[in-house]
Amino acid sequence: MAEIRLERVRKTFGRVVAVKDVDLTIADGEFLVLLGPSGCGKTTTLRCIAGLERADTGRIFIGGRNVTELPPARRGIAMVFQSYAVFPHMTVAQNIGFGLRMRHIAKREIRAAVQEAAELLQIDELLDRYPAQLSGGQRQRVAVARAIVMKPEVLLMDEPLSNLDALLRLQMRAELKRLHREIGTTTVYVTHDQVEALSLGDRIAVMREGAVVQLDHPNTVYDRPATTFVAGFIGTPPMNFLRATVNASGDDLALAVGDFTVPLPPAWKPSLRTMVGKLVVVGIRAENIGVHADATPGSLPATVLVSEPLGAQQLLTVQVGKDVLKVTTAPEPLLQAGQTVGLTLIKEKLRLFDEESGKALSIGAGPPAQGERR
Repeated sequence: MAEIRLERVRKTFGRVVAVKDVDLTIADGEFLVLLGPSGCGKTTTLRCIAGLERADTGRIFIGGRNVTELPPARRGIAMVFQSYAVFPHMTVAQNIGFGLRMRHIAKREIRAAVQEAAELLQIDELLDRYPAQLSGGQRQRVAVARAIVMKPEVLLMDEPLSNLDALLRLQMRAELKRLHREIGTTTVYVTHDQVEALSLGDRIAVMREGAVVQLDHPNTVYDRPATTFVAGFIGTPPMNFLRATVNASGDDLALAVGDFTVPLPPAWKPSLRTMVGKLVVVGIRAENIGVHADATPGSLPATVLVSEPLGAQQLLTVQVGKDVLKVTTAPEPLLQAGQTVGLTLIKEKLRLFDEESGKALSIGAGPPAQGERR
């Protein structure tokens, strides 16, 4: 068992609180992604798990053992860094087997383990080469192979793909996902790239200012963000926001966006009755907005500011009153800047947030978002 458990872990650097009393449990064999912008505390959290940083307060458990005071070598972890950190004077085989040699493992066992790890990473034909003879993607595979050959209880990865170009990142994401499926090691992966997080993680822990603000399955984080921060951070483009007022007409509820009214699903009535007359923030994804070439009756009038052809679709930047939205639509017909269009919002895909706190309002069907855990 290699469950990881953090209990109120806190880490400061002078007056800066890098990690704020984080409680986090990572299941045995899980692939958890720590996601957030630069400076949010995700790498510091990872380094506390690794033992490279000592937590000021709190406890860390790996496989049921309290490792809070243990050095990295005794925690049963292996780490892959952003910089590949491969030894330039050693061959690929020597790099992969370095940790095993430090443990004084028999040469025959090292050769077998190195061959097995190299085959898993599909670099077994490169074992006699030196790092200078490898591409960036190949060097990253060497770094991963060197980590997994140690048979660690936990694999920690700190932005391992950030130095690769877009195509290599795409290929390596698939390789890492396949590798995790084959070896099943508990993995904690740090990234600021939300595409990596959505594609790789069994769960995503979104961090902000040292705290976990949402911990959930990738689809839930994307579709039901816990806060406007998460909604605006996840997605390409990120979620759109509009200011609206909750209005009532008899038994029916609607959102008033300027002079435009969006009827709300009947299932939302019980949750929103107390919000009548109040301002809310309305969130909706670009793909959940329909676009009509003319501002037809019943549609929300908007003006095209920018049209970006992207092959399979076009990305529009449109203005609705004082708000600017991103909308995706079919590649044809190509819309032009200055053109007036009509927008229709998929009611069931609207997400409502409290105007002051930015927290999601619990409405409608579906599991509630799991917010900050402390």
